[in-house]
Amino acid sequence: MGGSWDCHCALCCGPLNICCVHIGEGDGDQGKAGGPDNSSISEDSYCEERPYSSSLVSEESTKWIHQCRALCFDSSNEAVFISGVGHYDDYGYFEVREPGNDPHDTNPDMYHCYEDSGEWEVLTFPFHEACYRVLAERLGYKKSSEIDTYALYKVFKQYNDSAYELGLDYGGVKTEQTWDSRRGEEYLVCSPDDGGVELKDTIWSLVPSRLLLAEPSPDLSHRVTHDPFSAVPPDLLQEILSYLSVHDALNLMQASQHICSNTREPQYWAEMIGFHLAPWFWEIDDLVAEQNFVDYKGLFLWLDAVTQPRKGVEGPWMGLANRRRIWGVCEQLADAYRVALNQEIVERGVMSDHEEGEEGAGT
Repeated sequence: MGGSWDCHCALCCGPLNICCVHIGEGDGDQGKAGGPDNSSISEDSYCEERPYSSSLVSEESTKWIHQCRALCFDSSNEAVFISGVGHYDDYGYFEVREPGNDPHDTNPDMYHCYEDSGEWEVLTFPFHEACYRVLAERLGYKKSSEIDTYALYKVFKQYNDSAYELGLDYGGVKTEQTWDSRRGEEYLVCSPDDGGVELKDTIWSLVPSRLLLAEPSPDLSHRVTHDPFSAVPPDLLQEILSYLSVHDALNLMQASQHICSNTREPQYWAEMIGFHLAPWFWEIDDLVAEQNFVDYKGLFLWLDAVTQPRKGVEGPWMGLANRRRIWGVCEQLADAYRVALNQEIVERGVMSDHEEGEEGAGT
């Protein structure tokens, strides 16, 4: 490969060095992602290689990108550990700024990322600390330190088929030899940690007033001549819908009056919020609890739409959209992690029994 190249976060595929992020200076309306004639801007126009809008991101808001670590495997002693804090340097190297405290870490200044050519004793997978916290949430841990690093290393190695990132679906992120700061994709460099009281208060100011008003649903049953789903009981319908994506579930509701009429109750849409949004939208419980929403269906559809990871997303939704995207990446790792974790537990149990047997034989 000619010239320098960038390696990316194993969990979000984003840049691992704040120097990779290019932000424009003094953006005018013409170059602004959400300019006055935003409706006429095509999605392709967002992909032009222009720096990020300074009205959407800043050097301060992207500092989280520089807080990285690496999951490392030292073949010399078969040990897995998390490195100290650092950032990506260049030519595949991860530079450690602050030494780690893991006893297996020999604290070198540099590690090599991803490539497993046999030339390096330590194979490393770099990641943002913020993304690692999202992974911990998806795996059901309260603290990221609870993640079993040996099991996670096995999973990362399973998907390691590139010198730049893992072989995962990163939600449409397009990587080049070096990171491109494309106008309209500012959300990709927004911290998934963004949230809390400030976000909740901001969202309140954006909630459409119609979601607080009751609107009766029209009765369309007289228009239906034949509905193949009419024989399916409501409880079975609920179970079927729970296995579908939001897009497929909504299409099915539109196609079947029977399904539509059995999903009108607010409780159903409150459950949809809990099932599809709440796992990664951590602020939503407080948001819903503090207001008496009448139109839960409308609330679900609105929040599902505004938090979609897509080009052109702006404002308080950027961090949430990126968190949602990263959550989708972590979803791909979750099952493999559980399998690897169970294997680790069994192997450690066998090893422990073997060691106890040796001790007993020596007495």
